[in-house]
Amino acid sequence: MRAKYLLIIGFILVFFSNGYCRVVYNIGYGSGLSVSNGHPSHLWGLLAIEKPERIDNRHMYDYYRVDVDFEHFIRKDLSLITEPFATYVSRPTNGLSIGATELLRYYVVNHSSFGVFVNPGFGVCYNTLEYPGQASKFLFVGELGVGVDFKVSNKTTMFVENRFIHMSNGFLKTPNGAVDSDFISIGFSF
Repeated sequence: MRAKYLLIIGFILVFFSNGYCRVVYNIGYGSGLSVSNGHPSHLWGLLAIEKPERIDNRHMYDYYRVDVDFEHFIRKDLSLITEPFATYVSRPTNGLSIGATELLRYYVVNHSSFGVFVNPGFGVCYNTLEYPGQASKFLFVGELGVGVDFKVSNKTTMFVENRFIHMSNGFLKTPNGAVDSDFISIGFSF
């Protein structure tokens, strides 16, 4: 329940605050790194990376995602991002995942024409797919990304980012199989 309230507060902060804001439109591709079996020792999937498992013993998890970043700058080098997303999963079976994440983006380098950033985040999603290792279609999402942005023109900025994404039901139900994936995205702000 706390996650839901934090997400709502994040949306309110981004949409009703008076600081500098921008909107970024992203599209990307993700692929499964590992799938844990829901055992508690696979917390955050870190131990599952030692031996990547297939979701259905044949296929890895592949998906395409579109999202919109509503980025509000708290300081010049720090921003809060509300990111609603829609994901189409293409393997091992077709399905959709819809949700939103809250990200805290810190700019390690922030020049007027070039930036380097890291962004941890947390969110929720609803997944239409059914996997034997996941007891719930309502999932929590943990993300950690690193990326760059650079000016393409006076009004356009391009973003390239790589994220580690973890999805599981947070041990609310058993089994709690997790999908860990690597996600690469390209985005533009106009």
